[in-house]
Amino acid sequence: MNRIDIIGMGQGDRDLTMFHMELIDQSDLIVGGVRLLEMIDTKGKETLPIKGDIPLLIERIKKEALTKKIVVLASGDPLFYGIGATIARHIDKEVLSIHPNVSSVCAAFAAIKEPWHDAGLLSLHGREAGRSFINKIKEWNKTAILTDPERGPVYIAGEM
Repeated sequence: MNRIDIIGMGQGDRDLTMFHMELIDQSDLIVGGVRLLEMIDTKGKETLPIKGDIPLLIERIKKEALTKKIVVLASGDPLFYGIGATIARHIDKEVLSIHPNVSSVCAAFAAIKEPWHDAGLLSLHGREAGRSFINKIKEWNKTAILTDPERGPVYIAGEM
């Protein structure tokens, strides 16, 4: 099986390094969300958009890695609630190379010029949270919460 490079896009293509660009250029197959694939030049490359069926995606990556160099594009940092964590649970870590980048939480704290080494981190994105997340918020002095369209600020305020 060929090495699979999982590249964090940071906050966008401007966060990619020359090394990242070389990995993308040397790949045979680029996997990523449609928005991420649109950020880079994929001319002459086979692409595989991530569109929901993750078990099927993992099986396809395993199959394609037998003969192709694969790059997986991840938003932010691939291991911070990202596709990198999912892939690492299902594909032998010996063939994975993970290239982190700036996460949305890191960027948010930088934007407000606030240190975040003491912040609690939660994700409500794509998961049923129940009310247990409220207890976690109470434990921390500051909290970063990843949200989705169904569980955003209005939802959080309502639960509090």
